[in-house]
Amino acid sequence: MTIIPIAPQSRFAEKLALAAFLIVFPGYYFYHYFAAAGLIPLAIKGWFILGCLAAAVSLGVTFLLSKPIAGTQLTIHALFGTLVAIISFCIVYHYFLGEDFQRNPAVAVHAATTTVTLVSLYLIGYFVSAAATLRNATTICLFAMAGLAIVAIDPQTLQFIATKRFNAPVGVAEYQGFALAFVATAILALSLNWGSWIEPVVLAVGFTTLLILGSRSDFYGYGLLVLIWIVVTAIRGRFLTVATGLVVLIALTVSVLYLPPLIADVLSGAQQKHVTAPPTKTDEPTAPPTKTDEPTAPPKMQHDRSSDYTLDIARQTTIIDLSQSESWSFRKQMLTRGWDDIKSSPFFGVYGGQTKNNYPIGSYIHNALSAWRQFGIVAFLVYVTLCAAPPLVAAHQIVLKGKNDPLWLATLYFGAFCLFLVATTKAIFWPLPALGWGLLARRIAIGRVD
Repeated sequence: MTIIPIAPQSRFAEKLALAAFLIVFPGYYFYHYFAAAGLIPLAIKGWFILGCLAAAVSLGVTFLLSKPIAGTQLTIHALFGTLVAIISFCIVYHYFLGEDFQRNPAVAVHAATTTVTLVSLYLIGYFVSAAATLRNATTICLFAMAGLAIVAIDPQTLQFIATKRFNAPVGVAEYQGFALAFVATAILALSLNWGSWIEPVVLAVGFTTLLILGSRSDFYGYGLLVLIWIVVTAIRGRFLTVATGLVVLIALTVSVLYLPPLIADVLSGAQQKHVTAPPTKTDEPTAPPTKTDEPTAPPKMQHDRSSDYTLDIARQTTIIDLSQSESWSFRKQMLTRGWDDIKSSPFFGVYGGQTKNNYPIGSYIHNALSAWRQFGIVAFLVYVTLCAAPPLVAAHQIVLKGKNDPLWLATLYFGAFCLFLVATTKAIFWPLPALGWGLLARRIAIGRVD
C-alpha cells in the first residue's frame, strides 16, 4: 500500500485525547459507581454525552488546524465523513419533512447523540498515542474498576449491577454503560501493555470483570479477543506468556465465581451465631399448648444456595440455549420488523422506523442492519466497510508484516471486538467502533502501513 507519510500530531492533541478517553470511559465508570453507592450526588446525568461533546469540539478544532489530509488516510476520513453526513441529513430532513413518527424530537435527539459520540470517539482514536502516561493511566484505572466491581459483587447472583446492588438514584448507568466503559479501558490497557510482564494479568482481569458486569455481548466479544491474543502472542513465540495468561485467567475467574458465595456463607453464619442468644432457664411454669383449628404453617425450607448459583449465572450461559432468552426473543421480533422496513424502502430505509406504532426508541435492529433500516443502503455499506477495515488491515500488518506497534494491536483488538458485536448484537447507535476507525486512520497518517 502506498501512502504519503504525515508527521505525528502535536503533543497537545495527544494529551487532549488522553484526557478525553479517561473522562469518557474510566471517568464515567467511577462517577456512576460512586453515585450509585450514594457517595457523591448524581449531579451530571449525561456524563458520557457531555464528555463526548467536549471531546468532539476540542479535538475537532485541533483536527481542522492540523496539516492537510493526504494519502490513504483520506479514504478512511472520506468514508467516516460520508456516514456522518448521511446521518446528519436524515436528522434534518425527516425532522421537518418526515412522517409523524420521524418528526418525534426523541428520534432526532437519539440520532444526533449518535453523531456526536461517533465523531468524538473517532477523533480520540485518531489522536491517541502509545505514551507511557496513557499506558499507566489505563492500567491503574482498569485494576481500580475491576476492584470496585468485585468488592460490590452480589454473592448470590455473582454479578455487579449497580442499579440492583445499591439503592441507586434514578439516572445511574445500567450494566451496559458500566460494561462499555470497562471494556474500552480493558482493550486499550491490554494493547499498550504488549510485551510486558503485566500483560497476561490485564487480559485475565478484563475477562473476569466482564463476566460479573452482566453484559453478555461484551463478555463473549472479549472472549473472542482472548483467542486473538493467544494467536498473536503465539505467533511471536511467546508461549510462556500464553500459558501464564491462561493460568491467571482461569484462577481469577474461578476465584470470583466461588469465593464470594463462600465468604457470604461464612459471614452469615458468624453473624447468626453472634445475634442468637441461648435460651434462658426460668422457674415460671410454661403454659400448655393451646389447640386451635387454624392449620399450622409448613416448616420453612432451608435456602439452597446451589439453586441460586444455577439460576443466576444462567444469564451468562444462555448463549447455549438462546430460545430461553427473553432478550433474544425480543431482538428476533425487532429484526423481523426492521427487515420489513428495509424491504419496503431498500434504498433510503425508514428513518426512525423502530418507533412506529408507539414502540420505544430502543426497538431497533440489534446488528449492522440497523444502519440500513435507519439511514439507507449507502450508509449501511459505508458502515460495514468502516467496521471491517480495522481488523483486516491491522491483522495484515501484525501477522504478515510483523509489526509490534501497540496501537496496531489496539486497532486489531478494537476492530475485531466491534466487528463481532455489530454482526451479532450491536446497532449503529453503539459508538465504540469509531474508536477503531480513528486508530486505523492515525496508523495510516503517520506512515505505519506497508
